[in-house]
Amino acid sequence: MTLSLERRHELVRIAAERELLILEDNPYGLLRYEGDPLPTLHSLDDEFVIYASTFSKILSPGVRLGWTVAPAPVLAKMNIGKQASDLCSSSISQYFVGAYFDSGPWEDYVRSLIGIYRLRRDVMLDALAEHFPREASWTHPQGGLFIWVTLPDYIDTTDLLARALQEQVAFVPGRAAYVDGRGGSSMRLNFSGVDEDSIREGVRRIGEIVSEQVALYGTLTGQLTPSQPAERKPAVRPAPAPGEPPATAPGLASIVRLPRKRAG
Repeated sequence: MTLSLERRHELVRIAAERELLILEDNPYGLLRYEGDPLPTLHSLDDEFVIYASTFSKILSPGVRLGWTVAPAPVLAKMNIGKQASDLCSSSISQYFVGAYFDSGPWEDYVRSLIGIYRLRRDVMLDALAEHFPREASWTHPQGGLFIWVTLPDYIDTTDLLARALQEQVAFVPGRAAYVDGRGGSSMRLNFSGVDEDSIREGVRRIGEIVSEQVALYGTLTGQLTPSQPAERKPAVRPAPAPGEPPATAPGLASIVRLPRKRAG
């Protein structure tokens, strides 16, 4: 999601009015694929906004080095807290990053990353449209590295992850994004770390698992869902002859029922 310009102005206004600090954690702001760039909160108010970002998304994931801009008294306290945590960041990493930014126009490299990630985002969006059931919905991000998918509320993505891992694919369950138990039917998908073919295959595997759960819900409740159009309803079979084993509906053997966790 991208915070609108109107909400940005309102947020900094409320913070200034109530003397609240805002931590603007912005690792993805330079990775924008469409739309107009929006001002940072810190550019709108440098008195109550602490700005933080990282080189891991625009230079190299292994650098594990970031930066922050904050009011002087806040920065002093942050420095003490960091020293208590890790003494200091790696000197070699800091020298490497400093030399890199002194060597030439770093923006050219960021633009090349934008081209790569835009393509991977589009591939994932196309794969979601092809392989996920109609009950699912997802964002169309203008930037960043993730797509947020929302499934029907009878699917718990924390439990679904265990099933996905059996198929050698993973995602971040939605509850990890909240502190109050919400997000149980959502997931965060990352498109930055693998190539286009792997994105297609990963989404196909997750989509197959989700479709299984949607079909199972329809079977258990007797409700025909949009994923199960009338022409695809199982045909009525005649009763088996004496001594003949009963027919098994195709595909049912692969459906695994996942227990739901209670909210909270």
